[in-house]
Amino acid sequence: MIHKGALPGPLRLVIVSDELPDYDVLVQSVRADRGVGCVILRYDDKNADNLLKAIEKKVGPPRGQLKSVAHLDHGHAGEFKLFEHVNVDLDALHTHGIAMQFFKKLSAFMAKDAELDLLACCLAEGKAGHQFVEEMRKVTGLHVNASDDRTGSSDPSDPKFACDWVLEDSARKTSSGVDVGERYFDKGKLRLWHHTMIAPAAIAAGVDIGMNVAKVAFDSSIGCCTSPWYRVSCVNSGTAFCGKCQYHYCRYHFPVNNGGVQGGHVC
Repeated sequence: MIHKGALPGPLRLVIVSDELPDYDVLVQSVRADRGVGCVILRYDDKNADNLLKAIEKKVGPPRGQLKSVAHLDHGHAGEFKLFEHVNVDLDALHTHGIAMQFFKKLSAFMAKDAELDLLACCLAEGKAGHQFVEEMRKVTGLHVNASDDRTGSSDPSDPKFACDWVLEDSARKTSSGVDVGERYFDKGKLRLWHHTMIAPAAIAAGVDIGMNVAKVAFDSSIGCCTSPWYRVSCVNSGTAFCGKCQYHYCRYHFPVNNGGVQGGHVC
């Protein structure tokens, strides 16, 4: 119940994982002036109730008040991360584990026609990705939107590093998809986040995110040249030498051609 004269709580909510690089830039980009609230997800947490308590603290007790909720963390076709030890895939949708319990409780905060925006790279890509998104809509009863390509801020100087903030696979089947950049963020501030939401494991498997790492030999024992702060995201399976910039990179950092910003490939 909202008391007379009180301001209503957020109409939309963004859940940002602290596992994402520079997640504070994403938090600072959220449009609180447009009724968008933000909660930080502790990636190493093992109790989803802590996240639900943080959501309740931000928006109040669950009463179907939210028009939409966005979840930001890494992913790839048919799978995304909820917490460090909680993957959400087709198998998880058919168990009563942490993921499904969380989304069931989250739905109590959401209006009947509310949308769940999953900002993970390539989640709806291909047959497997689309099947996962359709199944999640069916199992959770939520209007789920997801992307079939990379989610993040493009580098205009490098056409190979193309990505966007549009969720192409929309529950309402809109031809233009859902522009989550416009829905939740200040786009000017959002451009300062020079990363994508693709999972490091997908990169290690050879997913092409600007350079085809499947064709690169990661056969060196020399450490990744990125700064120690970013080594938490390094893939520890050897490094490759780039003859152009004369540095070694792991499988995660080699294709991240962002001009050296925040420890990525400097070419």
